[in-house]
Amino acid sequence: MNYDNEQRLAMNQLRDAVGDEAVDELADQIIEPRDVRYYLDAFGNFELAVNLQPLPKDLPEAVLKEIGEYDVLGGWNGTVNEEECPCCRREFYEFQFEHDYVTIDEYGENWNEHIHYTSSPDGFYWDTTGDHQFICSNCVNDRRLFPTSMDSHRGVKIFYGERDSWFPFSYSDGVVRWDGEWYMDNENVMDINLRDAEGEIVGVDEVAIAFASGRSSTRNEFIESLGWVEITPNDLTCTTNGVRKRRKYAKEVLKIWGSVTDSTENRPTNPEWDFNYIIEDGERMYVPAENEEEVLALFNRTTVAQVNKTDSLKKKNPGEV
Repeated sequence: MNYDNEQRLAMNQLRDAVGDEAVDELADQIIEPRDVRYYLDAFGNFELAVNLQPLPKDLPEAVLKEIGEYDVLGGWNGTVNEEECPCCRREFYEFQFEHDYVTIDEYGENWNEHIHYTSSPDGFYWDTTGDHQFICSNCVNDRRLFPTSMDSHRGVKIFYGERDSWFPFSYSDGVVRWDGEWYMDNENVMDINLRDAEGEIVGVDEVAIAFASGRSSTRNEFIESLGWVEITPNDLTCTTNGVRKRRKYAKEVLKIWGSVTDSTENRPTNPEWDFNYIIEDGERMYVPAENEEEVLALFNRTTVAQVNKTDSLKKKNPGEV
């Protein structure tokens, strides 16, 4: 190696620190003695210091220790991408090697098999903002962020009434999870294109972007652009058994409709309308404005029936309901 004066000084300092034999054994791998000296001072391990010498010095210490387990000097291509999980905001560092990537978080944990890429709408997860490349498995498995099969009413479901089909997705922090894979054995689950009031086609991707923004104003503007309206339990006009009780059972009705299938009887629970509609989290419904009256009428009737059914059960079994 042809070193300049500063490099030769650093090389001599390495010899003083670890001995001539250790330096001579790895001399052909010491490209920049000053970097090796820097990492030797940081970690006290000469072989590790030689391996780490190409890396940026501003990486977290825990990250450097973990990536030092790989052949950085011989296999790393010089690229390290800093990423952030959009949900938990944990920092990740992705190192590109010749045939693979190594992903390490800010605490030094290796996440190679525990991340889910989100860059494409064709994947299972999709970051609609375009700002993040992946989501971590901790967030993927967090039931508070993404519902499980036990939370069948949660998430967004688009219903295509003319074909009696539907398509589900859920979202958190701008990331969409396409939930159709949960229902692979259900032939009624399919991608659905809506049509706005002008007859223009609106794809599932556009629906997902509007909802995943997390901003009610964005979602509402999108619903208005379709020529649709929002319906919630607060919109019911019936007065059965008081407002508070009515709204409680109206919420139950929306949950039942949004669950799509009764697991005990394996039958559809959503209304059989011939127009498209959307149910979100079993709390809100979005329908074409021209069908609002029809929807409210059935909503009212079903809620009254639910109240009466529960009241009847209470009279028969007062200690069980």
